[in-house]
Amino acid sequence: MGSSTVLRIVLVSANILLALFIFQNGFLLKRQEISSKSSCADAHAQPGQPCWMEQQYKRVILILVDALRYDFLIPQKLEKESPEWFYKGQMREIGKMIANGKASIGTLLADPPTTTLQRLKALTTGTLPTFIDAGDNFSPDVAVNEDSFIYQAAQLGKNVTLLGDDTWLSLFPNQFTKTAAYDSFDINDLNSVDDKIAPKLHEEVTSSESSSIIIAHFLGVDHCGHKFGPSHPVMADTLRKMDKIISKTAESMNSDDLLIVIGDHGMTSTGDHGGESDNEIRAGILVHSKKHRIELPKRPMHQIDIVPTISLLMGLPIPFSNLGTVIVEMFQRDLWEMAVGMNYEQVKRFAETYATQKNFGELHSYTARDSNTMEDQIDTMSRIQTLLRVAWTQFDDAYINVGLFSLVEAVLFLVTNEAMSYEWIVYRTGCALLQAALLTDKTDSDGSARTLLLMTLTVSILSSIISLAHKALQVGT
Repeated sequence: MGSSTVLRIVLVSANILLALFIFQNGFLLKRQEISSKSSCADAHAQPGQPCWMEQQYKRVILILVDALRYDFLIPQKLEKESPEWFYKGQMREIGKMIANGKASIGTLLADPPTTTLQRLKALTTGTLPTFIDAGDNFSPDVAVNEDSFIYQAAQLGKNVTLLGDDTWLSLFPNQFTKTAAYDSFDINDLNSVDDKIAPKLHEEVTSSESSSIIIAHFLGVDHCGHKFGPSHPVMADTLRKMDKIISKTAESMNSDDLLIVIGDHGMTSTGDHGGESDNEIRAGILVHSKKHRIELPKRPMHQIDIVPTISLLMGLPIPFSNLGTVIVEMFQRDLWEMAVGMNYEQVKRFAETYATQKNFGELHSYTARDSNTMEDQIDTMSRIQTLLRVAWTQFDDAYINVGLFSLVEAVLFLVTNEAMSYEWIVYRTGCALLQAALLTDKTDSDGSARTLLLMTLTVSILSSIISLAHKALQVGT
């Protein structure tokens, strides 16, 4: 093999590798994390003053019912012959709580992918999942490095108890004061985990020395969905079982406790989840307080809105990377503007940091001007969230097309078997440099680098096609 052939293979191989990297840069989007943490000083708290906001409840009891779809909570009487009968109106005690004004229910919109690990990250950090993060569900190291209300609670000396799904221990190693965690991957096991943690939850709720935040993650509904689907007698039994656990918890809790029941995602008509259909992304939420009557908004809320809400209600700093908007209806009316203002400053601080560190200049247009009214602040947070949701969870067609075009060009050039002249060496090196420029700096806002690369690749493809056609004619004659 001559030196010219070796050089040809090396240069074209480099072009092919760079083409594949460009393609995956557009196809497998990945959010860049910021490890900064919020602190009491961010809200200009003085010694002896509350950190951000004064704590509103002594404890938050967070019951996470895996795959609790929004309509599972709706009190609705149906004919037993209807397929919906098995999952609608089965939670009768909750229905009584709603009818008596003791509880309020709503809909939480989960961002796809609707897999449990990504949902737990979002529910604790307030960030958005990305396409490539879906693979973390089976990763050996998935510890959360970003700020979270779990971390903030530990920093302020508040105890956090975890009961149920052991996925939490992988995400937050050594951050829980008490744990009773069990394996979550045996979908054929509908009862053992829930049966083990139900009495532990009651014991924790009734204890005078319990934690400030109690998290109980039940798996039966999700496992039943995977095994039987929602329209099955076993689903009716499982929902009635959860109904009893939730109502018993509500009865046993203290007057200064807050009970929040949520689903991490929903499920399809076959009991699956992971995608972005309405039944997969619409999870349920129920809140109950003996201290105040809470009326959740009728509009769907984003699941990440739970994060700033729990944080401020418990007197914690909102996690640094949170993009959720506080659910004001869960606060007393005179605290609405304060809660939204603190949330706004936190989201703005994150957006400015992300824009600077990650060269995301478009964010500056949202943070350059101050929003003074509560409505304007909510609107600005919504715009920032929408912009980052598009950037993190949608494919970049331009990069995908450039990657594919580069790959086709490199393969065609290799097939032509042209001699490696000085001009071709310069050309191939230039292609590699343009490809590398796209990979190292993804802020080609005007598209000039992509346009120049595509023009260069087009000339090469035409040259390769002409060369192959010429050789075909020579063989024919």
